[in-house]
Amino acid sequence: MTPLQLANAECANLRDSTCQGIGIRDNGSLLRLWKPKPCDVNSCRCIYFEDSVAAGIRSMPSGPKRDSWLKAIESYLKNLNPLQRGPSKTIIFGDHPDEAIENMAQTKSCQKCQKPVEGIRRFCPSCADENQRAANRNRKIGGPST
Repeated sequence: MTPLQLANAECANLRDSTCQGIGIRDNGSLLRLWKPKPCDVNSCRCIYFEDSVAAGIRSMPSGPKRDSWLKAIESYLKNLNPLQRGPSKTIIFGDHPDEAIENMAQTKSCQKCQKPVEGIRRFCPSCADENQRAANRNRKIGGPST
């Protein structure tokens, strides 16, 4: 089973091979993570896949279905490029899919520097400040700086 096959079978975000980009906040309300787009879980990191689909394996009893899920998740982890994995695959994801699943939903990294971030944040505090300063500069001078 490939990650895409697993997503097609189990992901609530997929409709007609299109990812709806919906996430769930800690309080249970919904949020839009991204605009609807074709599912590319075979080549890109998907936080919803990690938090919802892959995390579901923890409650599955042993058996052939669980084994095929593990193979799909292992393939998903191998397909990620090193920047998507974070600073160290071993520290963030672990060496075995079971261990990876335990750590996967708990760890997100900054889109710029790959430092760990919490909650729905996309950037660490220092990168967020840098982005805000750049945006403020752009507003003041009327365009992006080079």
